[in-house]
Amino acid sequence: MPQRYSEQADVIAMPATWTAADISTAAPTGPRLYQNWLDELDDPQLARLIEIALQHSGSLIVARLEAEAAALDVQATQTQLWPQLDFVLGASRDRAAFGAASNRIATTKEYQVELAASWELDIWGKNRSQVTASERALERALELAQSARLSLVGLVAKTWLTLLALEQQRQIDERRVASFADTERSIFDQVARGLKGPRDLDVARTELHQARADAEVTLRQRNVQRNQLQILLGTHQEPVLDPTVGLPKFVADWRLDAPVTHLLARPDLRAAFLAIEQADAEVAAAYAARFPQFTLTANVGRTAARISDLSNGISAVSTVAANLIVPLVDATNRKLNQQRQERLAEIAATRFRDDLLRAFHEVEETVGNEKLLQEEIRALSEAVVWAERSDRTSLSSYRRGLIGVADLLEARRTKLDLQRRLIDAKRELFVNRVNIYLALGGEPKASTSQTGV
Repeated sequence: MPQRYSEQADVIAMPATWTAADISTAAPTGPRLYQNWLDELDDPQLARLIEIALQHSGSLIVARLEAEAAALDVQATQTQLWPQLDFVLGASRDRAAFGAASNRIATTKEYQVELAASWELDIWGKNRSQVTASERALERALELAQSARLSLVGLVAKTWLTLLALEQQRQIDERRVASFADTERSIFDQVARGLKGPRDLDVARTELHQARADAEVTLRQRNVQRNQLQILLGTHQEPVLDPTVGLPKFVADWRLDAPVTHLLARPDLRAAFLAIEQADAEVAAAYAARFPQFTLTANVGRTAARISDLSNGISAVSTVAANLIVPLVDATNRKLNQQRQERLAEIAATRFRDDLLRAFHEVEETVGNEKLLQEEIRALSEAVVWAERSDRTSLSSYRRGLIGVADLLEARRTKLDLQRRLIDAKRELFVNRVNIYLALGGEPKASTSQTGV
């Protein structure tokens, strides 16, 4: 008997626990990371966008149709398990020459109606294995459809979060351009009165035009994200959105409570494992095809010289036979096909192991990033406070003539740049939390000890 690659011990081997210190498998004592991630973001617009995408996305429609096609293939394959019945209606016309000179022609006609039944006795399990393979293919298609759904939800969320961050950064760009424009006009007036030199005006104008260029870059990036979001929604009709609401409120100290085995609930990993089971069934079918095939056949029919006589019982014919078919010429081909199916099963098992390893480290990486991003946001928040204080101090010092315009603009640019960085860090944090959701394949399910059920 051929080996089953899905039963090998190393196929689903994984560490017993997470190695990252930020992942707990104990009962939660605080907010659970992604207990309900969409509600945690508290963004009705995002919820609406996800609803639209799930209704209109072409990728989900394709995934659903592929699953329906796989279901039809299961039904078609199951028919091999039962007797096949055919209705045959035939006609023949013969001409024969006779006589001494063969100059006389006799023509005969014969009509035939027949019911033919055949049934392959699936002694070695070839047909049953083929049915199993088609059933696993259907289950795999359903898991891939769910995986496509999760990926789409994640992409919509990350694109929307990026759009919100870019809108906030655009507002900072507008303030930056307005501030530098005021400074440029003020210095221009002072230069006109002889209070400042032309170099100060050159510095101010350089900062102003650089700020305008940066603002255009942000606008272009925002337009790219809007177009990307529209593609993900799968519809030409653009929903009414208000991206000025800003990013969701930052919630610190989120934690993940999920056992390592939760990874096996990921739809893409389940699909990869089902691919092994499908390949195992195809190996079994190829192995069984190398043995003799037993078939029972039965025929019941009538023949007559005229169609109208077929129902009169003329020349009734019936046969029952048992057939044994032994592969001879193509026996080598069947053996090679089995070996090919075994290689495909080994490939499926190898891919599953790689996918499982990648999924494990995706979770640990994203959870590790969560802590780093939280620390970055705290540090940037403090930096913004001090930069705003430095900006106010620099403005006071500039008005008293203690510093030049370059120092003033440097302090203002630092403050605005830090504000932009803080927004981008918050965006990365929320995007990373969506990535944790994707890495786990959906919402972690609480155990009975956690829920009290």
